Amino acid sequence: MISHKKSDISNPAKEKKNQGDKYKNRPKSNSHAKKIWLWATIAGIFVVIVIIVCVVIFGNKPTKLSDAYNKCTDEFTKLEAEAEETNSKRDDATIYFKSGTSKETLESMASIMRTFGKAKNVEYSTSEEEYEKMYQEYVNENNQEMLATLEIIGKESMIEKFSAVMRVKVRDVDDLDSVKYVVNNNPEFRKNIDNTTEPSYNTMPYIGFGTLELFDDGKTIMMETEGDDYTDKMNCICTALNMPYRIRDAIGQTASMDRTRKDEWDDFSIEWSYSASNKKLHIVIYQK
Repeated sequence: MISHKKSDISNPAKEKKNQGDKYKNRPKSNSHAKKIWLWATIAGIFVVIVIIVCVVIFGNKPTKLSDAYNKCTDEFTKLEAEAEETNSKRDDATIYFKSGTSKETLESMASIMRTFGKAKNVEYSTSEEEYEKMYQEYVNENNQEMLATLEIIGKESMIEKFSAVMRVKVRDVDDLDSVKYVVNNNPEFRKNIDNTTEPSYNTMPYIGFGTLELFDDGKTIMMETEGDDYTDKMNCICTALNMPYRIRDAIGQTASMDRTRKDEWDDFSIEWSYSASNKKLHIVIYQK
């Protein structure tokens, strides 16, 4: 007969209790690590939010130059549109031909002008088309007196009094010599030119505009104007920044030989120069 010691006999209830105590006393390292990670994430998000708020409040604070720029942008856009409209309507050269000059002849001379006259654009109209333009203007104005007069004279008689016209736009307003040479020397032009009406040449410069830009987080304005008359273009900025009249007068009297000039007032410093070759005034204003 085999004998067993008491200690060798297993007790299921006791073993289950021991296993429970074992798991109960296991270190809670995983749970503690998760809590640390969660709080670190929340703290990181909070720091990012604080940084963003500080940048918005303090980093993007408007400067005096940015305020002036925003105030004058609409004015500059308006002036630019007006300049473009005025330039589009001007003709650099207007040439008059004998009444009755045919459309085919006008097109032939227009081709010559485009090729040898350095023309950017050439348009023409016959004597009849010029009469129709005038007649339509009186209709639009409801000028009954002039319309009645035209009816009395008669359309055919009026057309005989109108020259055919060629209107030329050039690439360089300072260079009309090529256009004049064609008008004065080309045989087809000389044959059809209306000797009772001299060609007209517009030597006035195109209305320029230029640019207005803001740099360096609102601490630098660069303004470049084109053409001889830049008063309107810079007036808004000068007024917005309370620029002294002594500086405005000095800018207006600047010549290309003066090179770059400098001055200061209040919180600002300014540099400017003028180029006679392209008639551009370059201005840079810095906020200290």
